Amino acid sequence: MIIRMDYHPSEPQRLFHETTADEVGYGGEIGGGKTKALAMDMLFKAVKYPKANIYCFRATYQQGQDTLLEEIEHSYPPQIGRYNIGDTTYYFVNGSKIKIRQCNTLADAMKNDGKEFNILYIDEAQHLLYVVFDYLCLRPRANKNLGISPQVKFTAMQGGKGHAWIKRDYINGLMPNEPKMTLVTDDRTGETYEIFRQFIPAALSDNKHVDSKYAGRLGMRSAKLRKKVTTNDWNAIEGQSFPEWVDKPTEDGKPDGKRNDKWTHVIKPFPIPEHWPIYRGYDHGYSSPFSGLWATRGDETYGNRLFFIAECYGGTEDEEGLRLPNSQIGEMLAFVEKPLMEKHGWVEGVADPSIYSRSSSSEESIADVLRNVIVAEINGHPTGLEFHDPRFEEEFRNNVINNRLLGISLIHELLRFDGEGYPGVQVFDTCRRFCKHFPELVSSPKNPDDVDSDGTADHDYDAFRYIVMMTKPKVKTPIAMPRRRRFDPMGFGTEIYDGDDNGKVISMPEIKVG
Repeated sequence: MIIRMDYHPSEPQRLFHETTADEVGYGGEIGGGKTKALAMDMLFKAVKYPKANIYCFRATYQQGQDTLLEEIEHSYPPQIGRYNIGDTTYYFVNGSKIKIRQCNTLADAMKNDGKEFNILYIDEAQHLLYVVFDYLCLRPRANKNLGISPQVKFTAMQGGKGHAWIKRDYINGLMPNEPKMTLVTDDRTGETYEIFRQFIPAALSDNKHVDSKYAGRLGMRSAKLRKKVTTNDWNAIEGQSFPEWVDKPTEDGKPDGKRNDKWTHVIKPFPIPEHWPIYRGYDHGYSSPFSGLWATRGDETYGNRLFFIAECYGGTEDEEGLRLPNSQIGEMLAFVEKPLMEKHGWVEGVADPSIYSRSSSSEESIADVLRNVIVAEINGHPTGLEFHDPRFEEEFRNNVINNRLLGISLIHELLRFDGEGYPGVQVFDTCRRFCKHFPELVSSPKNPDDVDSDGTADHDYDAFRYIVMMTKPKVKTPIAMPRRRRFDPMGFGTEIYDGDDNGKVISMPEIKVG
């Protein structure tokens, strides 16, 4: 049977159909033909591979019906198959199936355990959290007899809760339209495989099938909305909690290259003077990650800026907790804190108020366990290691530490740059997890002035906020002064400078958390 179709793909759509990359993203601008490209690609694969088992996901069934299903009904010739509304599956006469499913949460994704996707499609992937997308990517596989090379193919545009991971994995480090190869080693067999990722940008101007006035109607919309939907710029996250955050690249573009400390919030470590105070912020977690952050306040020659100098993050790459006993968490915190105590003699701490709770007067709280372990590990430095309980502080301080909105307001002030190019707070680039998570924070849909804590990695942000609130920094114009550069960085799992004149380095073993 020969069926002729009136479909003339744009150049980006043609690339999307022809690519053999293992994981492929497509999209960017509104009107770039994303839904059409995905619907037609599923058709081509279903026809080419009889008995193919194809899955396509949208965040909700309603979204799938209103866009994707309408496109399928409009574009698919009736001779090749039929759609069954009962099980939301399109059945082809050659035995192939396209199963249109809802997936908005990890629980939705886990409903597909044991199922085999020969090819996985996701429409508008920016609506999914990374943990959901990542779990779905476990499913594509195929019996060799089918002759199918399993793929993951998705469409997306800027914004949404998936913006950060799409930008991180499919935009950064990839040339537009060009597949990028990553070598992956199978831990069980030792075999090495080449996995290719690709992102194909699509613009409204590429789509010759859109009516001629559509671009004109877009031009009448607000500048903010127009920028969001008509550019392929992934550098700004819609709804980003702290859009003023700047992680300026190194001068030579290399991760370990030289950094300029001006006009950036992320800097290279430098030796911390002994008289500078040290602060610790801690957010507890067991099933979810825990986070410890250490900071210091510079003197007047450094504009009294806050510097975040070390971290201890207890979470996997998938942002799951390590499920460690409290005593072991205390040991990990002490591992980072001991050299700071030995050099500075005092660490003032604040933590998540929930860790002070006791079910009885004789029972140890989580804070008690952590405190006792840290004191025992550091030996001989029992003072200055208290976790401050905000409930036991003066009323004003208690309210400040627990006031999320006031904390966010103060963070915004600290992120501002003065006329010399220095902000009120800077972070050592050895605080890798924090530097990754902080710019990915988005506003809560229930309260746009607050950070969304649903499905986002906000544990180190909370530890950061606790320190900001505890120190009650005065926002003032920093004084720009040259500084001496030495290696240090008190970074967790790295080497630290011990402060002597010989530049001796203490080696710290790597602690793997994921």
